[in-house]
Amino acid sequence: MTVHTFRGPTTRNRYFRDQDDELSVVQGEDEAEYYAFDYANQLSTNETVTAVSWEASGVTTSDASLTTPVAQIKVDGTAGWIEATATIMDSGTSETCTLIRRLNFYDRIK
Repeated sequence: MTVHTFRGPTTRNRYFRDQDDELSVVQGEDEAEYYAFDYANQLSTNETVTAVSWEASGVTTSDASLTTPVAQIKVDGTAGWIEATATIMDSGTSETCTLIRRLNFYDRIK
C-alpha cells in the first residue's frame, strides 16, 4: 500500500485544487490508501505536533497515527473529505495552537 505525503502544493497529476481551491484527490471505490500530512514546514524550531484529531465525511478512516511531525491515516471510499486538526506546542513557552488541513476525495469518472 502506498503512503501519500502532503508537504504543500504538489505537481503530481493525481492531486489537484478543486473549485473551492482545496487540495483534492481522485480515488476509486476499490482503493484504500494511506495519506500523511507532514507539518515540518509549518513548525518553528521549538514547536512539535503533540496530537492530531481526525474528522471525515463520506469516506471511512482507520489506522490513524502520529510520528511528529507526520500524521497518517488510511482512507477507504471515493467521495467525501478528511480533516486533520493538529495541536502544536511551543516547548519554550508551552503555548499551543491548532493547524487544520483538509483533503477532498472524488470518485473516478466512469
